[in-house]
Amino acid sequence: MTQLTQKGMKQLVLDLRGNSGGTFFQSIALSDEFLPKGDVIVSIKGRNRVYNREFRAQRNGQYEEIPLVILINRGSASASEIVSGAVMDNDRGYIVGEDSWGKGLVQTVFPLGENLAVALTTARYYTPSGRSIQRDYEHIEDYMLYKRAPEDQREVRYTAKGRKVLGQGGIAPDYEVTSSLKLFTLNLMTKGAFFGYARRFSAHETVLSREFVFPNEKRNSGGSGKIPVGRDFAVGTPVLEDFKGYLRAAKIAFAEPAFEEAKAEIKRELEREIVSSLLGLEEGVRAYRKSDAVVLKALEIMPEASKFIARVDSH
Repeated sequence: MTQLTQKGMKQLVLDLRGNSGGTFFQSIALSDEFLPKGDVIVSIKGRNRVYNREFRAQRNGQYEEIPLVILINRGSASASEIVSGAVMDNDRGYIVGEDSWGKGLVQTVFPLGENLAVALTTARYYTPSGRSIQRDYEHIEDYMLYKRAPEDQREVRYTAKGRKVLGQGGIAPDYEVTSSLKLFTLNLMTKGAFFGYARRFSAHETVLSREFVFPNEKRNSGGSGKIPVGRDFAVGTPVLEDFKGYLRAAKIAFAEPAFEEAKAEIKRELEREIVSSLLGLEEGVRAYRKSDAVVLKALEIMPEASKFIARVDSH
């Protein structure tokens, strides 16, 4: 964050997708950076009132005047849900993506003797509007099958500015954008197809790759007529056909109709792996994000998110 600020950051997309959480106090500290002093971050409520606590922003956040959009998905849990809930319920920014996991239980460890203890659930986490973060695991099968619970079966609360938010099922985003990959793409991924092809491509071990010149080779490529590969490398038809050849050689079966249906996803995965292989993971992620539907939606609504700053200024 400090490096981004030094580079002149004017707005922020905070990607918490797949973030299963850190420590509780890390989530408090991060939330505090975005909120004005005094805003509620999260509450803990248990059957025994001795466990009840409310955590508020202790100072004006360093980034409270930066327009903010947070990305979440089904892998976002625990601490990342505390941050998302605090930002959402205080009308500090928008949440985009899929319903989060819903892990909002507080456990207390009771020693029973030497090297023996029992962990009991003693309380739950609640967002500033009073929503329970914890999902009802009785219907976890529906969640795993991507069946969202009907709104009339979920707890309804309201933010400080009167926006309706849903509880009892993790954090429900303001803008739902599903980024789940097709089964065909997932199958290729689990078999290491994208990673394997990218490594062979970047090592010039495929016939097609010999038509390209890579970043560390540019100084020796004068007049070669080869196609340069950089951070904005885009996968076209020749690379897709070369990838099919790799799949056949690796004995990874595929059907042409399924390949065509998943072509856009395949291109994204190949671009990420190839750029990562040549320029590093950070550049690979950047290559992927430029066509990421969730990121694009976040950028689209950023002007709306900036309107929340007026509330901060008048707090």
